[in-house]
Formats: sequence, C-alpha cells, structure tokens
Amino acid sequence: MRGETENISHTHSLTQTSMFQSMILAKCKNITSLPDDAIGDMQSLSWLDLRNCKGLTRLPDSIGKLSRLRQLDLSGCKNLKHLPGSLAKLKDHLEFLNLSNCISLEEVPPALACIQPVIVGWPTDATKSGST
Repeated sequence: MRGETENISHTHSLTQTSMFQSMILAKCKNITSLPDDAIGDMQSLSWLDLRNCKGLTRLPDSIGKLSRLRQLDLSGCKNLKHLPGSLAKLKDHLEFLNLSNCISLEEVPPALACIQPVIVGWPTDATKSGST
C-alpha cells in the first residue's frame, strides 16, 4: 500500500489492527486526528509513522497506552498544536520521536525533553517567533 496512503482521509475504522507492529500513514494530508479507542488498543505497535500528515491537529490521549511504541515520526505535521500529556508515559520506552517541522507545536511535555535522541529539529523560540 506504499504510495497509496496520501488520499486517506478517515481513520475511524481502524478495527482489527490491534496486532499491527507498525503503521505507516505518512503523507495522509487529509487526516486531522486518529481514533482514540482504536489507537489505545494497538498494544503491539512499535512504530507509528505520521510524517507529513499536514492536516493532523491532535493525537489521541490513548497513545500513552502504547507501551511497546519505540518510534514515532511526526515530522512535517504542520498543524499539530499539542502533544497529549499521556505521551510522557512512554518516556522509558520511546527511542525516537521526530518533531521536525511541527511549526504549530506549542510545547513538548517536559518528561519527553530528557529523552535522548528523541527530539529532532524542535523549533527554537527564535524560529517560532519568526514564523508568526
């Protein structure tokens, strides 16, 4: 399905995905959010690729239940404004978090700031103020 995800606009029917180990929804520019109940049930998920999902505005709180999540790529999610506080529950497991070019992101939960080398390309205050 590589290359065909760009036109996906709805993720409300992510049933029977609880055994997925990876999910690539990169470049799904029409997705604005992910279903809270389905994401929380994906206990085997270790890699979630949402890069360049330019319409994505939020992540579900249930993402904090993904205790096996090791890699989360949110780079290029230009409309993502907040990360749920529940994401901090993954600080002991998450090995990679790419937030580069998340230009609308207002803050990162403090618990995630200490993870190495998690935060890639986090915009500085100078960068953010220059883009407004």
